[in-house]
Amino acid sequence: CGCGEEPYSLALALAEDGVPPGLVRIEAADLCPASVRRAEAGRYPAFAFREAGADPRPRYFRDAGAGRWELDARVRDGVRFRTANLVSSDFLAGEMPFDLILCRNLFIYLTDEARTWAVANLRRLLTPNGRLCLTPAEADRLPPG
Repeated sequence: CGCGEEPYSLALALAEDGVPPGLVRIEAADLCPASVRRAEAGRYPAFAFREAGADPRPRYFRDAGAGRWELDARVRDGVRFRTANLVSSDFLAGEMPFDLILCRNLFIYLTDEARTWAVANLRRLLTPNGRLCLTPAEADRLPPG
């Protein structure tokens, strides 16, 4: 989950599309506890809003001072963050399978062995017709099979 930009962007896109809160479950995991804490806080510098397109700040953020913006609690509440290790054999053990798993710039940092563990865990966590979405830079780094 990094610092939360990706899962919150998904939550905002769903809100913009009129998807009622609670209809979709968004889970976000990161190995670094400090990143998870920052993500849960939902506070971002103005630089985080540099992408082209409509600025979400007027509708979904409040000015938190010192050039930072805090995401509305209703949106933050729609994302569950946790510290977890994707390459651990017990990664999200006991979780219901997901229809969609998004990974951004993850596989580019893993060893071959870690990629094998990661793929095994992701396969276990996907529904039979589920989708795994990766960035183009990491798609060619998946182990064969």
